[in-house]
Amino acid sequence: MKTYILSRDRSHACTLHVMGEKFRLPMVITSDQYPAWPMLTVAVTLLLDYFDGEEQAEFKAQLMAGALVRFLYRLGEEWALTEDQLNEAVMTIMVSGKAAIVDAANDVCIEYLGGTVGRYDSTGPLCSRS
Repeated sequence: MKTYILSRDRSHACTLHVMGEKFRLPMVITSDQYPAWPMLTVAVTLLLDYFDGEEQAEFKAQLMAGALVRFLYRLGEEWALTEDQLNEAVMTIMVSGKAAIVDAANDVCIEYLGGTVGRYDSTGPLCSRS
């Protein structure tokens, strides 16, 4: 099982170690320059590793990176994150993302129907009764 470990030096530059894979050396990722958004770099790296081998992995990583950054900031300045914990975080983001898309689609349906909340005349697949 992989474990992702984030450490910082005195300048607050981030180093992400990926440990625990069989027959692989730990992967150390450090930026040469202090990036404006270091946790975004860390989140994209974690997600690229998570989606490794999947179709459109880069697109998925970029799409979910902002939400993962918010999760990572709640962990603190330095942390260790197991593969299972990362999986749980990604699944939570996906579920909340789907709920946000459905809410936005329902708002569009309400707006299309004249802005009257509670009146649903459409039977379209995105319009539903709440």
